[in-house]
Amino acid sequence: YNQFAKFFNKLHQAKEYIELSQVFTKNALDSHEKIRLLFLGIAGIGKSTLGKYIVNQWAKGKLWQNDFDWIFSIKLRNLANYPSDKDITIQKFIYNECFAT
Repeated sequence: YNQFAKFFNKLHQAKEYIELSQVFTKNALDSHEKIRLLFLGIAGIGKSTLGKYIVNQWAKGKLWQNDFDWIFSIKLRNLANYPSDKDITIQKFIYNECFAT
């Protein structure tokens, strides 16, 4: 397991280090390119914690406050709970995951 973890981390190590506050810079937001973030790592390395931290910092006005009107924290694994034969829009999925009681 340790050899696999070392190999995985080396293979997927950061290609470029960047401060979290600089991920969505003004130039990036003005461009027509889509910015995608992908968190990779072995179980327990902090992927979910980082996502929760981002949401928390945005909600407190400390991160990307002027860049986004809304930010949603969604567990994409919940998408597996929807039948594959049922059409679902991203809007419906966000509503179900964030607002439905």
